[in-house]
Amino acid sequence: MEKLCRNNLACCMPIETENGEMKSYTYYNETVIIPILCSAKELRDRKVIHWGIWFDRNIPLF
Repeated sequence: MEKLCRNNLACCMPIETENGEMKSYTYYNETVIIPILCSAKELRDRKVIHWGIWFDRNIPLF
């Protein structure tokens, strides 16, 4: 979340609770951050990164 704040995608504000102060985060534009977080989750969870390229060679390259 701190990295998102540094890149101006989120804002951090301290809030006071009965248990003390804690950080609260707000996204500047929810429609932008949701695909970024979903993509990051997929990259984190997969063992192999699929770049959307499929190589199917029937003849040698050289």
